[in-house]
Amino acid sequence: MSPGSRWIAGIVLTLTGGVLAMVVLIVFAQRANAGRIVPDYYQRAARYDDAIAAADASRALGWTTTIELTSTTVHACVLDRAGAPVVGTLELTMTHRAHPGAPALLRAATDRAGCVSRPAALTPGVHDVVVAAIAGSDRFVATAVREVP
Repeated sequence: MSPGSRWIAGIVLTLTGGVLAMVVLIVFAQRANAGRIVPDYYQRAARYDDAIAAADASRALGWTTTIELTSTTVHACVLDRAGAPVVGTLELTMTHRAHPGAPALLRAATDRAGCVSRPAALTPGVHDVVVAAIAGSDRFVATAVREVP
């Protein structure tokens, strides 16, 4: 074999080896990423952006909530930045962590003290609570974790 033929064979073998290496890497890369695409990722991202915007708006209002849960009652109060009661509508969604079936929902108008007390049938255990207070055009959203004895 002449020196020119050796060079041509070497170049062809090098290019063939590079193509084979790329094919092997593509196959392994596809297997490694299988299942990483999140279904409905755009809708989830939009909900996340909305939640972040609501949290920023709530922080800007400076309102605070107090929530007390028992197996028979729900008591919640909303105060503004100055400590004055917020008169409006209070929405509470309570989801039991161990039994996350249908959440308990409460929607009621606050009294002059900015509070709502209602009877409820809650299962003892830890509950995730989402509070939404609405007064006029202002909307305050907060989350809390409470244990029902």
